[in-house]
Amino acid sequence: MNYNVPDQITISGSDFTGGSSPLNDLVIEVTKVTKGIPGIADIIGGGSQNTITSCYTFIGGGAGNLSKDCNFSVIGGGANNTTISSCSVISGGDRNTINGCCSSIIGGGTLNTIYSSNSIIGGGSNNVVNSSFSIIGGGSFNSSCACMTSIGGGSGNFICGTYSTIGGGLGNKNLSTCGGTIGGGGSNTTYSAYSTVGGGQSNTSMGINSFIGGGYCNVATSCSASFVGGGSCNTAHQEYSVISGGLRNTALGTYSTIGGGYYNTASGYCSVIGGGGGSCDALSNKTIGNRSGILGGFSNIVLHDCSFIIGQGITTSCPNTTYVNCLNIVNLPTEASLPLPTGTLYRCTTGDGIYVVP
Repeated sequence: MNYNVPDQITISGSDFTGGSSPLNDLVIEVTKVTKGIPGIADIIGGGSQNTITSCYTFIGGGAGNLSKDCNFSVIGGGANNTTISSCSVISGGDRNTINGCCSSIIGGGTLNTIYSSNSIIGGGSNNVVNSSFSIIGGGSFNSSCACMTSIGGGSGNFICGTYSTIGGGLGNKNLSTCGGTIGGGGSNTTYSAYSTVGGGQSNTSMGINSFIGGGYCNVATSCSASFVGGGSCNTAHQEYSVISGGLRNTALGTYSTIGGGYYNTASGYCSVIGGGGGSCDALSNKTIGNRSGILGGFSNIVLHDCSFIIGQGITTSCPNTTYVNCLNIVNLPTEASLPLPTGTLYRCTTGDGIYVVP
């Protein structure tokens, strides 16, 4: 039976109060009608002011919960939760909403919202999913607007690239076009496909397939496959360049490597700086020549190809040469070891001199 305002419903006294005259009847005046689809398997288990306007839907309890115009949905309990999405579930919490999609789940928390299908928010507060097949585990003020993404938790994290992930942390932004990863930390950013920041703070991975392990204010720029392991204020500019750590090191050459140290710059193609350097440009090590290297020390500059420096305060003057400040050679072979390969140094025991095998 359907009723409208101001219909009156009379329950006979013989059925309700045990009386036999109209004076014993119970009369109820209809003042409000909740529109629904009557008789199609809706259940409200209890609570207060819960409303269903769909079919095959269940509200377990709580207060002020609403299942509107969606079928096969569940609200377990809590307060002021709303499903406007078929085949979706809100387990509990407060003021959570699943709107305009299907097959999504909110586990609990408060003010969490899903606008897409096949997505999950586990809990937390003020989290938003705008993309299908995405997950926010918890935390607060996290947001996903790309399909098939995941935010584990933390606060203020944001994803807008498909197949991307943020594990947690604070204020991280995964802006990769596809497959970017931020493990955690704070204020880290990825921009390109398959780029990664493991953690740390204020690190930026801009190149495709680039990686920053952690540290502070490190940058892997727009060239592909660059690597910064950690440290602070290091920048890998060229593709396939590597900075393992240290402070204010810069890899400008393709395939260049800096192991660590302070204020070092590897500009040459396939050049290497092991470490060393100092707190200003005058103390830094620099490789300008291609396929060149500096083991360490400070104030060294390689200007020529295929040249190497071991020491400090050295600037190369020709290619294919190794420069040292002081060379101490021990355990040289003697003439008794002859014949030796051409170019080998050996010590003469009779004259106490050093010779080169011609």
